[in-house]
Amino acid sequence: EVLGGTPVITGTRIPAARISEMMLQGFNDQSLKREFGNVSVKTLRGAMHELTTLGIQRIEESRLEPTKTRT
Repeated sequence: EVLGGTPVITGTRIPAARISEMMLQGFNDQSLKREFGNVSVKTLRGAMHELTTLGIQRIEESRLEPTKTRT
């Protein structure tokens, strides 16, 4: 879902980027649950999975893009 142009976790106002940042800081699903107690672990795991999948897709897409050279 999107809230004010920012992707959020479905059914919440939690920005997806915030979850991503926290994952990079070492948060796991249980520590995220402690931080966002009103969100189920299932929802948090789904968000983590989607973020991971999106990241992998972006990496693969960047590998397929032709290298730009300066002229």
